[in-house]
Amino acid sequence: MPINSLATSRQGLSVDCSSRCSVVHGPVLIIEDDPVVASVLKEILVAFGFSVLTASSGETALALYNQSESEIFVVVMDYSISGMHAGQIVKRLRDMNSKVRVVLASGYPKKDICNDLNIEEVDAFISKPFPLQALVDTVYDLMSECMDLNQGQANKSNMPN
Repeated sequence: MPINSLATSRQGLSVDCSSRCSVVHGPVLIIEDDPVVASVLKEILVAFGFSVLTASSGETALALYNQSESEIFVVVMDYSISGMHAGQIVKRLRDMNSKVRVVLASGYPKKDICNDLNIEEVDAFISKPFPLQALVDTVYDLMSECMDLNQGQANKSNMPN
């Protein structure tokens, strides 16, 4: 992702989800081994009302997720993470919580990733460089979906037998 263009874009943010983002809960986990990219992604999501955790490796991400599993609904991850294959990270996240939503971000063409990783294992794919609106909307939509699922389960558990 060209950081300069992303950083320049942020200065004049025109993405508007303030009315939507204020209703989301739970942190987003960003798995990105480039500290500059991770910082920019975090700053963007925080600016739109999301709380964000970051991890620079698969192992760190899995440990963070394990500690906060019930709170993290959405994971945004780079395809190329040093030390662990993206497919391994997704599988281990799904083993901990089959309902976690995963957004895969990559500069590689989607067709190349599909050959390497079962793309059905992820809930969304964003090609780098991506528009800020795409990131915010994707995270919001997946977060809302998770909250709807959790609310539905809460309602079912409160129903009399």
